[in-house]
Amino acid sequence: MNNNNITMIQAKDVYFYYKALTEDSENVEAINGVNLQVKKGEFLVLLGRNGSGKSTLCRLFNALLKPKMGTVVVNGFDTLNEDNTWLIRKDVGMVFQNPDNQIVGNVVEEDVAFGPENLGVPPAEIRKRVDQSLKTVGMSEYAELAPHRLSGGQKQKVAIAGILAMEPECIILDEATSMLDPWGRKEVLDVLLELNKKEGITVIHVTHHMEEACLADRVAVVDDGRIIKEGSPAEIFSDVEGIKGMGLDVPQVTEVFYKLNQKGYRFPTDILTVEDALKVIKEQLAVKRIGN
Repeated sequence: MNNNNITMIQAKDVYFYYKALTEDSENVEAINGVNLQVKKGEFLVLLGRNGSGKSTLCRLFNALLKPKMGTVVVNGFDTLNEDNTWLIRKDVGMVFQNPDNQIVGNVVEEDVAFGPENLGVPPAEIRKRVDQSLKTVGMSEYAELAPHRLSGGQKQKVAIAGILAMEPECIILDEATSMLDPWGRKEVLDVLLELNKKEGITVIHVTHHMEEACLADRVAVVDDGRIIKEGSPAEIFSDVEGIKGMGLDVPQVTEVFYKLNQKGYRFPTDILTVEDALKVIKEQLAVKRIGN
């Protein structure tokens, strides 16, 4: 949970477009006047349809892309200043959709060491960071294994370890759980929650899995390159019709109680999880027993 009001990332009036492939084509506008603050220690989820601009926004956050207009400032460093690029990427690490595209070493520990080596970290410190990062993500016993022998979830945890070894303040996951099975997603999310809640690392998570969004401190909905909704998961998903109108889903539990309310029941609109549902049902059964 975010425990302070220090800004980690500030996007102000940000516009970005991809250049047309041919002279006859128009530029593709991907980000259209985004204003967004990300606080240190926050767990933020970005939701949106394919092509809504989520991935572009993430790349703007760690200077892989630069705004065409407006500014993105990370820990006080403006991404438009080329001298700040490596400082920003040290503070903000990215984990992508396919872990195979990020793995560069023939052995797990070599892969985790790659980032700090590029930063010029001394060998003894690299050894320490590699060991600690693998321990943090629960992959110490796989340190000398070839990455191709790992499961999808394990590969993503190695990718996260590689980012952790660079000692970032923020980790961005760009649909990093989308190619994983439910168990693999759970493995990765458990690590993220541990890092966020216990280590205070800022997490920005792009996902299509609404149950994952329920774990966030805050959700921002992106559509046509704009932030059109912000709020807690309960605030966002209580507007079932609005979310569905944007081509998105709501958590399955929320959907069930929404349909029950349409049939005349009076359940709360902010039920997100099975635990929430059990609590509400128990409360209503207790009220019914007292009434009888």
